[in-house]
Amino acid sequence: MACGFVSLQTPPLRSAPAAREVVIKNIAAGISIPAYANTVSYFDAIRSGQSPSNLIQAQRDYFGAHTYELIGKEGVFHTEWVKEEPPKSPHGGL
Repeated sequence: MACGFVSLQTPPLRSAPAAREVVIKNIAAGISIPAYANTVSYFDAIRSGQSPSNLIQAQRDYFGAHTYELIGKEGVFHTEWVKEEPPKSPHGGL
């Protein structure tokens, strides 16, 4: 059925404000509900126009010769990350 996807999407969109209120009230009361709070956060992330994937792109660029794209600029970019040398021991050993 063609509109099956819409019917699956509608209940979470309708219940999102109530789920957010549950998280807010529990946090205000000092009650830990990490799984529920992370579910609300995950729901926000998957329907966001900008995801945290840019952090993953930056990490890939740092640890390898990968590139990344910037919003609002054409092209691909690569940053020459500066790696700090560990301090040398004055005694010549570890």
